[in-house]
Amino acid sequence: MDEVSVVNLREEARKLEEELSGLLGRPVQVPVVEVFVRRCGCRGIVLYVKGLTLDDVEVLGELLSDALSRLGDGRPVAELRRIGPEVRSLMLLEACDEHPPDEDPSLFPLR
Repeated sequence: MDEVSVVNLREEARKLEEELSGLLGRPVQVPVVEVFVRRCGCRGIVLYVKGLTLDDVEVLGELLSDALSRLGDGRPVAELRRIGPEVRSLMLLEACDEHPPDEDPSLFPLR
């Protein structure tokens, strides 16, 4: 995540949309990509998604994890946030030494 440009993030998100849509046979969208840095040093990328379910993640688990690793240089923890069976966002989190990944019950590790 050290040298990620906005253009690269958008292009990778577009590739992810195409890859997931092709595999699932229905549209999957990534309308918003956010980059964040916390004061403590934790940092990451959040991809808000439409059209992805928990069942899809179970089926595509490793493939999805690999695709997300391309965005974060393979280092961050990949997690998802859900509401019911719908996946709302995918997050790549590179936690600082002081903070393990959040213990939020709506977050699920992808690895």
